[in-house]
Amino acid sequence: NALGRTVLATPDLTVNPQVRALWTTSLMVANAVVVLFVVAAGFVVASRESLQTRVALKAILPRLVLGPVLANVSLLLCAKAIETTNALTAAVAGQDVDGPAAAQAIVTAIDATAYGNSFLLVLLVLGVVVMTLVVLVTFILRIAVLTVVIGLAPLALLCHCLPQTEAVAFTWWRCLGGMLAIQFTQAVVLL
Repeated sequence: NALGRTVLATPDLTVNPQVRALWTTSLMVANAVVVLFVVAAGFVVASRESLQTRVALKAILPRLVLGPVLANVSLLLCAKAIETTNALTAAVAGQDVDGPAAAQAIVTAIDATAYGNSFLLVLLVLGVVVMTLVVLVTFILRIAVLTVVIGLAPLALLCHCLPQTEAVAFTWWRCLGGMLAIQFTQAVVLL
């Protein structure tokens, strides 16, 4: 039953009070650190043609605006990403997949093997049970990692301010995309 209700959707963690508290703390730190990014950007621009030749003022100014804006709207971005992934998963998996009915079929198959003597059927059912447990553990880990990713969103997205720190922001985007892609992939495999 847990598999049928959870694996095909990600709960909207952005409304969870603990996740919101973690995100708010991260946002306050990110808004305070903006000044350090401005100072670092000034150093990068001032060192042009002496320490580096790649980054000029016209490349830094849009970044100094984009980073704080993304940090402050990151909770909304995460909520919309989760909503979009849930809608995409529902569209691909369709309404024909009934999770509780699939769970009931597994339980029925397990009950049937208790009264039968088919060794291969017992192995098959055991494999299904193990795979179900793996999917449930993956779901729990996915939700835990997604909670951390949402909580650290403001700090990570603030790293778009400088080319030297942008790799951190790109890593955050890959983590968010990976956690949501796991849901979609599991839905396709379950289908």
